[in-house]
Amino acid sequence: MRCVSCHQKKAKRSCPALGGMICPQCCGNKRNTEIKCTGDCAYLPKAENYHAQKKELKELKDRARQIKPPEETEFSEERRMIMLRCTAVIFDFYEETPKLVDKDVQEALELLVKNCRTRGAGLIYAQRADRPMVNALISEIEEVIDHLVNKEKTKMDDIIYTLERLVDMVIISRSRGESDRYYLYLLRGMFQNMPYPYEYEDEEDSPIVDPRIIGRKQRGR
Repeated sequence: MRCVSCHQKKAKRSCPALGGMICPQCCGNKRNTEIKCTGDCAYLPKAENYHAQKKELKELKDRARQIKPPEETEFSEERRMIMLRCTAVIFDFYEETPKLVDKDVQEALELLVKNCRTRGAGLIYAQRADRPMVNALISEIEEVIDHLVNKEKTKMDDIIYTLERLVDMVIISRSRGESDRYYLYLLRGMFQNMPYPYEYEDEEDSPIVDPRIIGRKQRGR
Protein backbone atom coordinates (compact mmCIF):
# COMPACT_ATOMS: atom_id res chain seq x y z
CA MET A 1 0.00 0.00 0.00
CA ARG A 2 1.34 3.41 -1.00
CA CYS A 3 1.36 6.49 1.23
CA VAL A 4 -1.78 8.60 0.75
CA SER A 5 0.35 11.74 1.07
CA CYS A 6 3.37 11.24 -1.21
CA HIS A 7 1.95 8.30 -3.18
CA GLN A 8 5.45 6.88 -3.48
CA LYS A 9 6.73 5.24 -0.31
CA LYS A 10 5.26 2.30 1.52
CA ALA A 11 2.58 3.27 4.03
CA LYS A 12 3.14 1.97 7.57
CA ARG A 13 1.17 4.33 9.83
CA SER A 14 -2.49 5.14 10.16
CA CYS A 15 -3.25 8.85 9.69
CA PRO A 16 -6.67 9.95 11.04
CA ALA A 17 -6.25 13.42 9.53
CA LEU A 18 -5.92 12.05 5.99
CA GLY A 19 -8.16 9.06 6.54
CA GLY A 20 -5.60 6.54 5.34
CA MET A 21 -2.12 5.07 5.70
CA ILE A 22 1.03 7.16 5.32
CA CYS A 23 4.77 6.52 5.34
CA PRO A 24 6.90 7.38 8.42
CA GLN A 25 8.73 10.11 6.47
CA CYS A 26 5.54 12.03 5.65
CA CYS A 27 4.30 11.46 9.20
CA GLY A 28 7.42 13.03 10.65
CA ASN A 29 8.13 15.77 8.13
CA LYS A 30 4.58 16.98 7.55
CA ARG A 31 3.25 16.65 11.08
CA ASN A 32 1.20 19.70 12.09
CA THR A 33 2.38 21.56 8.96
CA GLU A 34 1.09 20.16 5.69
CA ILE A 35 -0.91 17.60 7.62
CA LYS A 36 -3.26 19.06 10.22
CA CYS A 37 -2.95 16.36 12.85
CA THR A 38 -5.91 15.39 14.99
CA GLY A 39 -5.99 14.56 18.68
CA ASP A 40 -6.77 10.89 18.09
CA CYS A 41 -3.47 10.26 16.29
CA ALA A 42 -1.49 7.54 18.10
CA TYR A 43 1.86 8.99 16.97
CA LEU A 44 1.26 12.65 17.86
CA PRO A 45 1.79 12.42 21.67
CA LYS A 46 5.01 10.43 21.20
CA ALA A 47 6.33 12.98 18.72
CA GLU A 48 5.42 15.94 20.91
CA ASN A 49 7.04 14.29 23.91
CA TYR A 50 10.20 13.56 21.91
CA HIS A 51 10.50 17.15 20.68
CA ALA A 52 9.78 18.51 24.16
CA GLN A 53 12.53 16.35 25.64
CA LYS A 54 14.92 17.36 22.88
CA LYS A 55 14.21 21.04 23.51
CA GLU A 56 14.60 20.61 27.27
CA LEU A 57 17.95 18.84 26.84
CA LYS A 58 19.22 21.67 24.64
CA GLU A 59 18.21 24.21 27.26
CA LEU A 60 19.96 22.16 29.96
CA LYS A 61 23.14 21.96 27.88
CA ASP A 62 23.04 25.73 27.36
CA ARG A 63 22.63 26.30 31.10
CA ALA A 64 25.38 23.80 31.93
CA ARG A 65 27.83 25.60 29.64
CA GLN A 66 27.22 28.82 31.54
CA ILE A 67 28.01 27.27 34.92
CA LYS A 68 31.42 28.25 36.21
CA PRO A 69 33.27 25.95 38.64
CA PRO A 70 33.28 27.52 42.11
CA GLU A 71 36.50 28.93 43.48
CA GLU A 72 38.12 26.88 46.21
CA THR A 73 37.95 29.84 48.57
CA GLU A 74 34.16 30.03 48.12
CA PHE A 75 33.61 26.63 49.75
CA SER A 76 34.17 26.95 53.46
CA GLU A 77 33.95 23.90 55.70
CA GLU A 78 30.55 25.12 56.82
CA ARG A 79 29.24 25.23 53.24
CA ARG A 80 30.61 21.77 52.56
CA MET A 81 28.78 20.44 55.59
CA ILE A 82 25.56 22.13 54.44
CA MET A 83 25.97 20.40 51.09
CA LEU A 84 26.67 17.05 52.70
CA ARG A 85 23.59 17.26 54.90
CA CYS A 86 21.28 18.34 52.09
CA THR A 87 22.54 15.68 49.69
CA ALA A 88 22.20 13.04 52.41
CA VAL A 89 18.53 14.00 52.79
CA ILE A 90 18.03 13.85 49.01
CA PHE A 91 19.62 10.40 48.88
CA ASP A 92 17.55 9.10 51.80
CA PHE A 93 14.40 10.44 50.17
CA TYR A 94 15.31 8.74 46.89
CA GLU A 95 15.88 5.43 48.67
CA GLU A 96 12.36 5.68 50.08
CA THR A 97 10.84 7.13 46.88
CA PRO A 98 12.27 5.24 43.87
CA LYS A 99 10.10 7.21 41.42
CA LEU A 100 12.13 10.37 42.13
CA VAL A 101 14.18 11.63 39.17
CA ASP A 102 16.79 14.36 38.77
CA LYS A 103 14.23 16.77 37.32
CA ASP A 104 12.24 16.51 40.57
CA VAL A 105 15.37 17.25 42.60
CA GLN A 106 16.16 20.29 40.46
CA GLU A 107 12.63 21.65 40.87
CA ALA A 108 12.76 21.17 44.64
CA LEU A 109 16.16 22.85 44.97
CA GLU A 110 15.22 25.79 42.76
CA LEU A 111 12.09 26.41 44.83
CA LEU A 112 14.13 26.15 48.02
CA VAL A 113 16.53 28.80 46.71
CA LYS A 114 13.59 31.14 46.08
CA ASN A 115 12.07 30.39 49.49
CA CYS A 116 15.36 30.95 51.28
CA ARG A 117 15.83 34.30 49.53
CA THR A 118 12.33 35.30 50.62
CA ARG A 119 13.04 34.10 54.13
CA GLY A 120 16.34 35.97 54.18
CA ALA A 121 14.48 39.16 53.27
CA GLY A 122 12.31 38.70 56.35
CA LEU A 123 9.17 37.63 54.48
CA ILE A 124 7.08 34.58 55.35
CA TYR A 125 6.05 32.99 52.07
CA ALA A 126 6.98 29.56 50.75
CA GLN A 127 6.42 28.54 47.15
CA ARG A 128 5.37 24.97 46.48
CA ALA A 129 5.43 22.64 43.50
CA ASP A 130 2.41 21.16 41.75
CA ARG A 131 3.34 17.58 42.66
CA PRO A 132 3.17 16.16 46.19
CA MET A 133 6.41 14.17 45.79
CA VAL A 134 8.45 17.31 45.06
CA ASN A 135 6.82 19.11 47.98
CA ALA A 136 7.67 16.19 50.25
CA LEU A 137 11.33 16.48 49.27
CA ILE A 138 11.22 20.24 49.86
CA SER A 139 9.83 19.64 53.36
CA GLU A 140 12.60 17.16 54.17
CA ILE A 141 15.34 19.60 53.14
CA GLU A 142 13.58 22.47 54.93
CA GLU A 143 13.93 20.52 58.19
CA VAL A 144 17.70 20.55 57.70
CA ILE A 145 17.65 24.25 56.84
CA ASP A 146 15.57 25.05 59.94
CA HIS A 147 18.03 23.12 62.09
CA LEU A 148 20.99 24.94 60.55
CA VAL A 149 19.42 28.38 60.97
CA ASN A 150 17.81 27.96 64.40
CA LYS A 151 20.21 25.58 66.16
CA GLU A 152 23.57 26.21 64.52
CA LYS A 153 23.01 29.87 63.58
CA THR A 154 24.09 29.25 60.00
CA LYS A 155 23.90 32.30 57.76
CA MET A 156 21.16 32.23 55.14
CA ASP A 157 23.63 33.46 52.51
CA ASP A 158 25.71 30.31 53.02
CA ILE A 159 22.63 28.11 52.67
CA ILE A 160 21.47 29.89 49.50
CA TYR A 161 24.93 29.69 47.96
CA THR A 162 25.15 25.96 48.67
CA LEU A 163 21.65 25.26 47.31
CA GLU A 164 22.57 27.14 44.13
CA ARG A 165 25.66 24.96 43.68
CA LEU A 166 23.49 21.87 44.16
CA VAL A 167 21.17 23.14 41.41
CA ASP A 168 24.25 23.54 39.18
CA MET A 169 25.28 19.95 39.85
CA VAL A 170 21.85 18.60 38.96
CA ILE A 171 21.75 20.66 35.76
CA ILE A 172 25.19 19.38 34.73
CA SER A 173 24.06 15.81 35.44
CA ARG A 174 20.83 16.18 33.45
CA SER A 175 22.61 17.88 30.56
CA ARG A 176 24.50 14.67 29.84
CA GLY A 177 21.26 13.13 28.60
CA GLU A 178 22.36 9.67 29.75
CA SER A 179 19.81 8.96 32.47
CA ASP A 180 16.97 10.74 34.22
CA ARG A 181 18.64 9.72 37.50
CA TYR A 182 22.29 10.44 36.75
CA TYR A 183 22.68 12.77 39.74
CA LEU A 184 20.82 10.42 42.07
CA TYR A 185 23.03 7.54 40.97
CA LEU A 186 26.07 9.68 41.84
CA LEU A 187 24.65 10.19 45.31
CA ARG A 188 24.05 6.47 45.67
CA GLY A 189 27.70 5.77 44.88
CA MET A 190 28.75 8.43 47.38
CA PHE A 191 26.48 7.55 50.29
CA GLN A 192 25.92 3.79 50.16
CA ASN A 193 28.86 3.00 52.40
CA MET A 194 28.91 6.29 54.28
CA PRO A 195 27.20 6.79 57.68
CA TYR A 196 24.58 9.52 57.80
CA PRO A 197 26.28 12.77 58.89
CA TYR A 198 24.11 13.20 61.98
CA GLU A 199 25.26 9.82 63.33
CA TYR A 200 28.65 11.18 64.35
CA GLU A 201 29.00 12.18 67.98
CA ASP A 202 31.81 14.57 67.05
CA GLU A 203 31.11 16.56 63.90
CA GLU A 204 34.85 16.69 63.21
CA ASP A 205 34.74 12.93 62.57
CA SER A 206 32.06 13.34 59.92
CA PRO A 207 33.44 12.99 56.39
CA ILE A 208 33.38 16.21 54.39
CA VAL A 209 32.49 15.76 50.74
CA ASP A 210 34.31 18.17 48.46
CA PRO A 211 31.62 19.35 45.99
CA ARG A 212 34.26 19.97 43.35
CA ILE A 213 34.88 16.22 43.19
CA ILE A 214 31.19 15.65 42.40
CA GLY A 215 31.38 18.39 39.78
CA ARG A 216 34.29 16.70 38.03
CA LYS A 217 32.43 13.39 37.99
CA GLN A 218 29.38 15.04 36.49
CA ARG A 219 31.51 16.58 33.77
CA GLY A 220 32.99 13.16 33.00
CA ARG A 221 36.52 14.14 34.07
